[in-house]
Amino acid sequence: MLKTPIIPGSVYDCEVIFTNVFGSKTRPVVILSGPHRYMSINGGLYLICPITSTEVFPDCPKLFNSDFENGGLRKPSSYLNILKPAGVDFAQLKNYRGTLKSSKFAEFKHILSQKHGLNS
Repeated sequence: MLKTPIIPGSVYDCEVIFTNVFGSKTRPVVILSGPHRYMSINGGLYLICPITSTEVFPDCPKLFNSDFENGGLRKPSSYLNILKPAGVDFAQLKNYRGTLKSSKFAEFKHILSQKHGLNS
């Protein structure tokens, strides 16, 4: 059971399903919103955005350990894969990695709202 409150802007490890749905990989994710109580039996559905070490498209938002209020990632720099926001169940969230600074999280939310029409 996770002991850290799950709030928007926090980063957790999560099993992320591949686009082809034939596999998955544990990777860090940013919590965008939640918990949304519908369609979940384990305590809430969270909207997440995966973090990757590979720049998946030009101008992909970059994330550094200095962008965290506390905690951080294993790699000194990573990218937010805004092409793949997803919903995950509470039970899929594992290790707490830290919380993004509010200014960095606001920047990511703005980029996501422009790309996908998500409320910021």
